[in-house]
Order: sequence, then C-alpha cells, then structure tokens
Amino acid sequence: MIIVEVRFKNGIKAKIKETGQKYYFFCPQQGIQIGDYVLVESREGVKSYHNDNFRVARIERIFKDEEDKIMKMLRVRRYVVCKLAVKDFEERCAVVRKMKKETNGRLWVWVQEQEAKEKEERKRKKREEAEKAKLDKEKEKPQKAKRKPKAVKK
Repeated sequence: MIIVEVRFKNGIKAKIKETGQKYYFFCPQQGIQIGDYVLVESREGVKSYHNDNFRVARIERIFKDEEDKIMKMLRVRRYVVCKLAVKDFEERCAVVRKMKKETNGRLWVWVQEQEAKEKEERKRKKREEAEKAKLDKEKEKPQKAKRKPKAVKK
C-alpha cells in the first residue's frame, strides 16, 4: 500500500496554497499520480472521533511501500476514498464561481421578495383570525335590552 501527501481544497473560491498544511493518507487505488484530485475521509472538529466526512484534496507526493520508516513516522490512519475522474477540476470550480457571481445578486433579491410575501401573508392571516375571534366574541355576548329613552316633562 502506498501513502500519499495531500493538501486540501477549501471550497470553490480558495486556491490550494503551496504553503498549506500537508496531510498523509493510505491510498489503496492504483494509477494515482501527483496532481490528481482525490476524495479523502476527514475528521471534522476537535471532538469528532469518527471519519465520516469527506474532503477534496490534491496529491502532492507519493511514498512507496519500501519506506517503512516514513510510514511509522507519519502515523497515518485515514484513507483515500477514490480518485476524482475529472481532469479539469480547477476549471470546473472557476465555472461554478462565475455562475454564482452572475446569479447571486438576482437570487438574493428573489429570496428577499419571497420572504416579504410570506411575511405579508402571515400578517394578513393573523388579522383575519383576530377579526374572526372578535366577531365570535360579540356573538357569544348576551344582547342587552335597549332602554327606551326617558320622556321629557314639559
């Protein structure tokens, strides 16, 4: 089994920095090369004891089986899940960034309009319920007998 050194890709906006921290993973897949993007299991958060999250990473270096000393020194515990079969991963991220930039403003306005409509609808329903409750209350009250006006003495 080989060990690979990777750097994580953090979202579609951030580029992988050459000064970024390096991580090491067991790699059971064959045909992995430097520069390939892979899906790796990741441990998110300090108190997470299970490797149940995934992250995208780029392979920076490959260690072969013969280097037992390196394997013991690195204390590798996690695995590469699969190789991403996309050769133009960075270009695809750029396309998504462009689409988000074009639609983000319009999408935000649409969301605000929808929220305003929902808020207005809630207010209207609340007013209707209050009016209905007021009418029901008036119907339940017993009607008082109206007094005749007093006769004026001359």
